[in-house]
Amino acid sequence: MSEIAIFGAGGAGRETAWLADHCGMKVACLIDDSRELEGTRINGVPVISLNHFLAISPNVPVLCAIGNPQARERVVGKLLKQGANLNCSLIHPSVLIGSHTEIGRGAIICPHTIITVNVRIGAFAYVNLSCTIGHDVELGDFCTFTPGVHVSGTVRFGRRIFVGTGATFINGTSTKPLSVGDDAVVGAGVCVRRDVRPGTTLLDAAPRSIAGGGADREF
Repeated sequence: MSEIAIFGAGGAGRETAWLADHCGMKVACLIDDSRELEGTRINGVPVISLNHFLAISPNVPVLCAIGNPQARERVVGKLLKQGANLNCSLIHPSVLIGSHTEIGRGAIICPHTIITVNVRIGAFAYVNLSCTIGHDVELGDFCTFTPGVHVSGTVRFGRRIFVGTGATFINGTSTKPLSVGDDAVVGAGVCVRRDVRPGTTLLDAAPRSIAGGGADREF
């Protein structure tokens, strides 16, 4: 049984510990520098500080389980600077991955996600439950997909993008991929039909009537 440590004792960390257990890995500890948590146990897993961890288990691989992309990038930088071993990823056995697809180190891919062909998942990306990622998609480093995000083919995501539950992205083309810029935030349930500029936040919009009496949220 492989042994890993998880940085983060919040919801993402607890879920990642559960996921690791289902993947047949032993979670040595949750790493968190909160004085209130140090020395406690969460769901049976001990919580220790980073300095304590590096003193006793410097070679155990660490997964960074923090939902916020910018915070995750800062923590990964700190871990690398202090010599932590980040050469691991976590992919649930139920995940379907097509051919000619690359997944960067430190990525976390949760159950029932489907990744098709010619896809690149960046380093330290977090793809939550039941997402679908179509052909020719590039997902940048430190991106977060929350549950049920669906991406059609030929979409380019920059770095540190956060996508809310149930958001969807229509397909681009080989000559004009749909583009989502660095540090963008896409709210839950939003349908993205156009390029998203870097740093833009797209939240739920008032429904617009369309033929047949339905509703559409368009950006």
